[in-house]
Amino acid sequence: METATNLLSLITKYMEQSTQPLGFWDGFLKYGIPIIQTVILLGGALAGLYKYYSVKNKEINEQMLKDVYAPLYQYFIKQELYCYINKIDRDYKESPILELTNTKRNEKTYFGEKTKTEVTVLEETLLNLNRNEFLSILDSVNIGLASKELLTLLNMYKVLIYHELKADKTSDRFLDATIMKVDIENAIRKEVIIGYLHYHKKLKLDTITTNEFHQITGDKIEFNYKVDQSVKERLRDDILNNPDKY
Repeated sequence: METATNLLSLITKYMEQSTQPLGFWDGFLKYGIPIIQTVILLGGALAGLYKYYSVKNKEINEQMLKDVYAPLYQYFIKQELYCYINKIDRDYKESPILELTNTKRNEKTYFGEKTKTEVTVLEETLLNLNRNEFLSILDSVNIGLASKELLTLLNMYKVLIYHELKADKTSDRFLDATIMKVDIENAIRKEVIIGYLHYHKKLKLDTITTNEFHQITGDKIEFNYKVDQSVKERLRDDILNNPDKY
């Protein structure tokens, strides 16, 4: 601010002297050189200020990507690839966030005076894709950086999950929460995918080559990788003929 004030003062004095009988070189040496020096100094200060804010903005964008969008984005990528590999045909608008579990049933029979059979059922999560994991990711989001829209949606989702777990299955609370939950999940999915791509682009992290494995349009993730069937059959034959290798 002081530099700018000095510059204005020098220019004013120079203009005043220009109306008085003063030689060109005398005027240039007395006012021109200081004006040039002040302009250079002011330009350097502005350049330094621009660089400072550019670095700060870059750091904030990196944090937004790392602490807000990337963890949630990974969840959607994993669930969609799982569905693609396992050929699960579904409308993602009807089930935007999946819970993938596998149930194992074990039976043990004990023989004695009385024969007794014990059945244990073990439910395991696939790829950490379940409600608890998703809620854990939500809790890890840096709420100080999350957009107002995303923060609102995440908290709405937690409240709806609570009612879905606690309310009677035929009550209005359960039905309203379950129906509303799907719309909120779609909104979260859209906000996360579009938000991730937005900050990815702002940081100029776009891939150099065209991605041949997947395509993202809006909130839709599509895997377009085509397996070479001849390679697939050769691999199948090799497994059958050389099972020890696998």
